[in-house]
Amino acid sequence: MGLIKLDRLEERVGATAKIYSLTSPVVAYKILDSGYVTDKKIRAKEIRFLKPFVEDGKFNSMIIVGSPDPHGKYKSPASDGYCGINLTMFFGKYVDEMKIPQYKLDTQTTKEDMKKNLIILGGPKTNILTDEINKQLPVYFDYSEEFRDWVIVSTLTKNVYRDKFCGIIVRTKNPFSDNKEILLLAGKGFTGSSAAVLGLIKYPKEIAKGNSVDSDVVAKVVRGIDVDSDGIVDDVEFLE
Repeated sequence: MGLIKLDRLEERVGATAKIYSLTSPVVAYKILDSGYVTDKKIRAKEIRFLKPFVEDGKFNSMIIVGSPDPHGKYKSPASDGYCGINLTMFFGKYVDEMKIPQYKLDTQTTKEDMKKNLIILGGPKTNILTDEINKQLPVYFDYSEEFRDWVIVSTLTKNVYRDKFCGIIVRTKNPFSDNKEILLLAGKGFTGSSAAVLGLIKYPKEIAKGNSVDSDVVAKVVRGIDVDSDGIVDDVEFLE
């Protein structure tokens, strides 16, 4: 059935005009073939990209942040967890139901937790889960003896990134569970991780396009920028 119907014919200025009217006073429009849509300002592509981390209006993931205490083989405390505040505000746009708590410290994470959809914050120095999957990633962290510092290495572009403002956004299969996924947001430290989180929040559509070399691989490198020069990173540029 169409949206309009022929209502009547009228003679106007020597011609016959067709007058149409709506077939119904109410029109329903289906945005997606499946899935849950909230009444927030959301876009269909973002909803699809965030699956399975958000499904049917529910947060279907576990956020893993590094412990603030010295821990792991690098004995480093993490400060990346503060990025999680902005991250949860972002995901809050897409959910109507969220159980508390939705996060764990890396030192508290169990083997059962690792089989869930995971959103991991922080690099391998401060998050032991990142360290465990690091070398399997298309864009990963490596300690450079030459620079005596951590660098970001891309297996796709062969580029190496040393800037502390650089971060990575990687979506990949969960190696601990065949039907689950991991979203990693990480930098060499707090600044880089903040840039990664900001990149996801501001440009999910760009991230969904995949890497500049291989669009089938969701692995982006971003660099944080302080646009208004107030000492706080408020935007990012995509390096790949």
